[in-house]
Amino acid sequence: MAQTDLQKEKGAIVGIKTNALYWGTVTPNLGLEFRLARHWSLDVEAGLNPFTGKKDDGSFGKSIKHFRVHPELSFKDYKHQ
Repeated sequence: MAQTDLQKEKGAIVGIKTNALYWGTVTPNLGLEFRLARHWSLDVEAGLNPFTGKKDDGSFGKSIKHFRVHPELSFKDYKHQ
C-alpha cells in the first residue's frame, strides 16, 4: 500500500495493519509499513501471546506464550506492472 497508491507523493507515508487470523489464536498484533523511498518500503509486524498454560500445581502444560517480530524490506519496480 505504501508503495503503490502514493508513489508520486513526497514525505513520509505510514500504513497500519493487523493479521486477523492471529487474533483468532488470541495473539494481539500490529504492523506498520513505512515508505523509505519511491521503490522501497519497510514493514514491521509484532504479535504477543501472553498465555503460559500454567497448571494449578505450578507445572506447565503445552505453552503457547510467544512474542513475534517480523520485519520485511520490499522493492517494487513500477516498470513491470
